[in-house]
Amino acid sequence: MSAALGAGIGLFYAGLAYLTQRRAVRAEGSGFMGIVIGGMLLRMVLLLVLVGLVLALIEVAVLPFVGVLVLFLLLGLGFDAWWMFRHLQRPGSGPTA
Repeated sequence: MSAALGAGIGLFYAGLAYLTQRRAVRAEGSGFMGIVIGGMLLRMVLLLVLVGLVLALIEVAVLPFVGVLVLFLLLGLGFDAWWMFRHLQRPGSGPTA
């Protein structure tokens, strides 16, 4: 159960990051950076709250929970970087289009 909770929170975080990036790419001018930075800050706070609630309220094995969470966060980060790089390489896409 601990690993599943870590994976679930990690996938939730990655999904929010993906949605934030999709919205940011459609923004005009400086709105791109505002959405990226604001979304990142909100996701970090949400992640901190969720992890704190899980550790405080649910009896989990900490090492599997944190290990799988970090693994999914890193996989999500890699996907985010790949998606953004691929998407911004298209002609006519991105914040300056």
